[in-house]
Amino acid sequence: MSSRTAERVPVRRAARWLARLEAVAPMIRLGMLTMTGLSTALVALSSYGLSQYALPLVATTAVAGIAFTWLFTEGGVYNQKNRDKKDLGDNFASPLMRIDDELIGSAVFAAIHGRPPDEDEQAAIAEAVERPWREHRDGVEVDG
Repeated sequence: MSSRTAERVPVRRAARWLARLEAVAPMIRLGMLTMTGLSTALVALSSYGLSQYALPLVATTAVAGIAFTWLFTEGGVYNQKNRDKKDLGDNFASPLMRIDDELIGSAVFAAIHGRPPDEDEQAAIAEAVERPWREHRDGVEVDG
């Protein structure tokens, strides 16, 4: 059976670099969007003969970026966004959870009884997991 992960060294290294790029992608996009906006604004100021406002605009953008970063992270917005995203995105019972719950049930049985469950006991564990899993398959109500 395959491990479902890259086994060749070049592929593993490429995957690691892709993960690094994916991790910084939101910051790169935000920086590029800011630079595009600033560039457009500076060209507009220059076109209208208002070049004297270029430096204050750049300074204000930098200060606003720093303030936004601090408020977003330290003000709790980042944590709340992640919590809401998790509630909205993982608010259901996935097949992986179904498999995991049955494995945990079997492990708990083995820990209590000192042996793995036989076929009938395994079927009982699977049945006990099935009903609540189906009930939560489409998600649960989360107060917003």
